[in-house]
Amino acid sequence: MRIGILGGTGRMGSRLARGYQQAGHEIILGSRQPQKAINLAAEMGTGAVGGSLDSAAQEADMIILAVGFRDA
Repeated sequence: MRIGILGGTGRMGSRLARGYQQAGHEIILGSRQPQKAINLAAEMGTGAVGGSLDSAAQEADMIILAVGFRDA
């Protein structure tokens, strides 16, 4: 399954991403700062890509909102 994580570069989002990746899912990290998501995905390796919030939401089979309460 392709899982899009909106807010995927934060503490909660990046930990969720790593857990889902270890479980065998493809991860799409979405961030307000796409380059930050691209860099994190490169660190994570195979099965992870990074980009904008829009791209993560459009390309995923399932979306997880991983932003702070004040940002939601």
